[in-house]
Amino acid sequence: MQDIPDWLYKVLAAPNPEVQGIRERQNARLAAILSLCLLLIFSIYMLDSSLNGNLSSTTDLLSFVILLGIYFFSRTKLHSIGILLLMLLVPSNTFVNIYLGTTHHPQDTLYFLTIGYGLAAIFLRRRWTVLYCIGNVITLLLTPGFAPKGLIAYEDIYVQVTINIILGVIAIVATTHKENIEKERELLTRENTTIALHSLTRALEVRHKETAGHSNRVADITVELAKRAGVKNQYTLQQIREGALLHDVGKIAIPDVILLKEGELSEAEWEIIRKHPLIGFELLQEFDFLKDSLVIPRYHHERFDGSGYPYGLAGGEIPIEARIFAVVDVYDALQEERPYRSAWPEDKIIAYIKAESGHLFDPEIVRIFLAYLIEDCPAAN
Repeated sequence: MQDIPDWLYKVLAAPNPEVQGIRERQNARLAAILSLCLLLIFSIYMLDSSLNGNLSSTTDLLSFVILLGIYFFSRTKLHSIGILLLMLLVPSNTFVNIYLGTTHHPQDTLYFLTIGYGLAAIFLRRRWTVLYCIGNVITLLLTPGFAPKGLIAYEDIYVQVTINIILGVIAIVATTHKENIEKERELLTRENTTIALHSLTRALEVRHKETAGHSNRVADITVELAKRAGVKNQYTLQQIREGALLHDVGKIAIPDVILLKEGELSEAEWEIIRKHPLIGFELLQEFDFLKDSLVIPRYHHERFDGSGYPYGLAGGEIPIEARIFAVVDVYDALQEERPYRSAWPEDKIIAYIKAESGHLFDPEIVRIFLAYLIEDCPAAN
């Protein structure tokens, strides 16, 4: 598009501002360009017919009007519907003409189907391309029955059906290859983004003067307790781990003068601290692949009796992942030196968690946690 002047591109193919996302805007732009090209082809065809003294059929005129509508439709948020109509329009024009007996050239269907499969390869997913191919084959097989008697015989469409299937297979292979590339690109993006976020988490640990590996430790224990609490799905466990690793990412927005303050925080400073779960949630929700990992970053400071923040949820209102993590985070954090307090010995921490069972912590999670400590670390008994 760089060879086209900006003003011409904006007039002819630029999507409306309401179309968001890189892929969405690419599809809208391609749909606008393709529908515009077909519109021009139809215009030339109809003009040529008129100059030769042949009036365009009603279906051609209707197709032209529909195509004009699709062109404007394709530049909006509903461009996907425009693409679907465009794909259905190209073969249906010929099918209708055959049905009305206004054409004796079933090979025209093949030309239009080629355009349709080209659109399928660009825009559709594999399963929809398969359905598109099946639908076209069925329509072709039904055409002789719908066409005026004697206009088309079944043997006239065997070649069209065969070539239709070949085009369909090519389009299916193309969409499969496209999806594989997209998956590899998405996986690479996810890996790179996850590495960057984990590096950010480690930087926050250093900044907050936490013991190295705090996030990894609490993530490991949280996943183990989740298994003991009945979570079996591997994908869910992976999301729990991701959420635990990124639980404090919102602290990136907390000033050092508050985060590293020695001594007690004022109420105004606590108000700022209490914002970090929401900040972390807003930051991480920008990444689609983390959408199922946001429970712990968002709710890990909620407390069983409703005294937590930022929402003041209580009991079963708090997702189980967050109830588990609340116990683990406090257990690990109290073992660390902080600017405003000394590290606690483990027996004092365990006594504190027992005392707050039913208040700050879910009693059932506390029971599971204490059983884990006894099995994992007999000295804690």
